[in-house]
Amino acid sequence: MRPVILGMCQPIEGAEPLDPRPARSSGYNLWRMLADLDVSVTQDEFRRVFDRRNVLPGTQWRHTAAQRASTDVRAALRGHRAVLLGSQVPHALSLFKGIIGAWYGSDLSFEYTCVPHPSGLCRDYNHPATRRLVGEILLDLYLEYTV
Repeated sequence: MRPVILGMCQPIEGAEPLDPRPARSSGYNLWRMLADLDVSVTQDEFRRVFDRRNVLPGTQWRHTAAQRASTDVRAALRGHRAVLLGSQVPHALSLFKGIIGAWYGSDLSFEYTCVPHPSGLCRDYNHPATRRLVGEILLDLYLEYTV
C-alpha cells in the first residue's frame, strides 16, 4: 500500500495536495526535504508514491469537524503507514504526537509517525537536523514502496 501523508485541509482551493506549486507549498517543502538528501526522486515520482490526504475537505480547518471525521479517517488508514503533519492532525484523531521519527500504532490497524507541519511557519525546520530527519523518514517510505 502507498504510504500516506495526512494533513489538516487543503490550503489552496483547487490545488492537488502534493502539487509542487506554489513553490512554498507543503507538498513542495516535503519533496525538497527528500531531494536535499541527494537522491534522485522527481516531483512526479514523489506524487506517484505518496498518497496525500487531508482530514477535512475544503480549505477551512475546524477542530470539532476534524474530531467528528476521525473515526472515518482512522478507518481509511487501515493497513497503511502514515506521516501525520503538524500537531493538530494527531490531536484531532486522538493519537499520541510522540517524537519525530518514532513509529506508533502497534495496537492500531495502521502505523504512524508525526512530523512538524511543513507550511514554512514551523520553526522546527530552522534546524537542519529536523529537515534531514523528515527527509530520511520520507526516503525510507519511498524505498519501502518502490523496492
